[in-house]
Amino acid sequence: ISGVWSLDHNKIIIESADTLFRCKADPYKLIPVSEFHSELAARTPGLKLNEITPDLLKGVVIYEEMNKVNGILVNSYSYLPKESMPVTAKERFEYLFQHRKKYTSNELDVYCYDLIGNVNQPRTLQELYLHYCRIVDNYYYSK
Repeated sequence: ISGVWSLDHNKIIIESADTLFRCKADPYKLIPVSEFHSELAARTPGLKLNEITPDLLKGVVIYEEMNKVNGILVNSYSYLPKESMPVTAKERFEYLFQHRKKYTSNELDVYCYDLIGNVNQPRTLQELYLHYCRIVDNYYYSK
């Protein structure tokens, strides 16, 4: 076979982020953004840190604004892999709201899009959210 091939830079970042969290003693502990970036850069030489965005990491980690880590308020990432989610809508929303008390629709979308359109399930994400969540000031909370 002849030709040129290359690795998908974004997939490398996503898989490296997943591995970084799974290798921690407590994978569900918050990691400050700066620490996350430096650890990820150490694992993936040539990585451009400005390319790492919360949107890129959706479905693996979730961006947490201003949380206390070691007594200091910092922006952090927490591990929330989509693969670990329950398969039923009710259980999935319970799982999500155990992890965190509120979400934006943008944050929920990646975890819920596969639930719509199934038998006896809502046909849109908004219908699904209305069924399992309440909305206050553009945030979704558990019912």
